[in-house]
Amino acid sequence: MASFDNALPWADLAVMTLSVILLHGLGLLTGLALTRAAGIASSDRIAVAIAGRQKSLMVGLYVAIHYFGGLVLIPLVIYHVVQLLMDTVVADLW
Repeated sequence: MASFDNALPWADLAVMTLSVILLHGLGLLTGLALTRAAGIASSDRIAVAIAGRQKSLMVGLYVAIHYFGGLVLIPLVIYHVVQLLMDTVVADLW
């Protein structure tokens, strides 16, 4: 019978998912604020806000390897799913 002693607790998975959502949202708001402060046009601000968070695979891989050990795929998958969903919603709203 398999042992689940090393399984990721659901609470930890929920905290990680919420952290990813907050981090991704913060990136969006930072991109918007910085481009607004720089006087960039509205359509270009939207492009920067969305595209500025797309360069995430290598950063996610680094974080996964250094902080999550054997569970390296879980943060990457969660980050990219959240990224796709949030950016789709944001793009539809704009």
